[in-house]
Amino acid sequence: MQSTVPPPSRRPAATKSLQVYLAPTTQVVFIGITRLATLVFFALGTTYTLFHLAPDPLVPLHIKALYLLGPTIPVTTAMLSGACVSAIRIHVPPALMRTKEDVMRWANNVPPNTRLSMTYMRFRPWPVKKQFVFRDLRRLEPNARRLSNVEHIPERTRESMDKHFLYGWLVRRFVGRYWVNMKSSARNRCEVPGVWERMWGQIPWAGERGVAVDEAVESRREEARRERVPGPRVPPPPLGRQPQVKKAKK
Repeated sequence: MQSTVPPPSRRPAATKSLQVYLAPTTQVVFIGITRLATLVFFALGTTYTLFHLAPDPLVPLHIKALYLLGPTIPVTTAMLSGACVSAIRIHVPPALMRTKEDVMRWANNVPPNTRLSMTYMRFRPWPVKKQFVFRDLRRLEPNARRLSNVEHIPERTRESMDKHFLYGWLVRRFVGRYWVNMKSSARNRCEVPGVWERMWGQIPWAGERGVAVDEAVESRREEARRERVPGPRVPPPPLGRQPQVKKAKK
C-alpha cells in the first residue's frame, strides 16, 4: 500500500524583500557620472599618450607625464575608496513582517543568517546587486584616508586572510569595502524607515567577532552534531588474562 504522505520539500522557505536603506538620488547620479567620466578619460588619455605623444621627440617629458598621470588620479581614487551603496533590502519570512511594528521588533535582534541585497557602484557607471549575510558585515572606524565605513568578508575568506597578509590586504582594499551614507535624510524614503539604523548598531567593528558571529558558529556546530551519523559500535575486549604472543626465535 502506497503512502499518501507527500515527501518533505527541499525548496527554501519563501522570503519577503523589504527596502531598509535608500541613498539620495543626487548621490547616485553623481557617482555614476564620475565613474563614466573616469573610464572615458582613462581610456582616451592613456591611448592618446601612448600612441601619439610618446613617440614624438618634440613633446616635452613633463607634458607626456601630465597626460599619462592625469587620468590615473580618478582611477586611483576609485580603487582606494569603497563602493557606494545606493540601496539595501532584507529577505525575511513574510510571517514576521505583517506590520511595521513587527519589523521594528525584529530589527532589535537581527538573526545572524539574515540575507541582504546591496545595490552599489564601484568601477562600473551602473548599479550592481550582490547578496550578503548579516554576520559577515563589519563596521570600519572613520578615517580620512579611507572612503568606506562597512566591510564584507565571508568567514572562510577571513580565515585565509589571516594566514596570508598580502591576500588579506588586497581583499580589504579592493573587494570587500563599501560606503553607506548614514547622515543622509533620504533614508527615510525607504519602505520601513529606522530599521537600518537599528541593524547598523548591531554590526560589530572590524577586528571583533561579535555576538552574531559567536551565535552563528555555535548554531553551525550544533547542526553538524545533529547530522552526524554514529558509526558501528566496537565491543570492548573481554575481561581476563590476555593471551601472550611468543616472539619467533632468530
